[in-house]
Amino acid sequence: MKTVAKEMKTMEDILTVLEKEPYETFEELPYLKQEEVAHKSQLLDEIESGIITDVEKAKKWLELIELVNEWAHDENWDFVHALEFVEGTVQIYSTYGEYQDQFSVDFVDGKLYLDDEPLESINFLGNEGLNSIDVLMNMIEFNITINA
Repeated sequence: MKTVAKEMKTMEDILTVLEKEPYETFEELPYLKQEEVAHKSQLLDEIESGIITDVEKAKKWLELIELVNEWAHDENWDFVHALEFVEGTVQIYSTYGEYQDQFSVDFVDGKLYLDDEPLESINFLGNEGLNSIDVLMNMIEFNITINA
């Protein structure tokens, strides 16, 4: 179920989407769906515990979860990304072949940060659309590919 995070206006909208996940049948789900549900469960916990209160941040993290899940189904690439929500930030553990790396991502005052640097300050492909989850993940995969 792909949501349109941009259309969500309130935290209640986001909670409604997160609460619809099949948590009770988790063990019966295919592996990739389990990953998506586990990530959404972490986001739900961060919201319900009051750690994430910014609607825009919650929308970005939901968009990130869905993009990582979408890309996981693309068998043309050998990337694996695991997300861990930690006090409102997301740790992304990425693997490409045998190479592994970790990235810290945050969303503060309407800006995405990668390893404590605002995306807009990083020169990447002409800096177009630099506050998007797509660009963030492309930057991560580009970095992994270069270093692998």
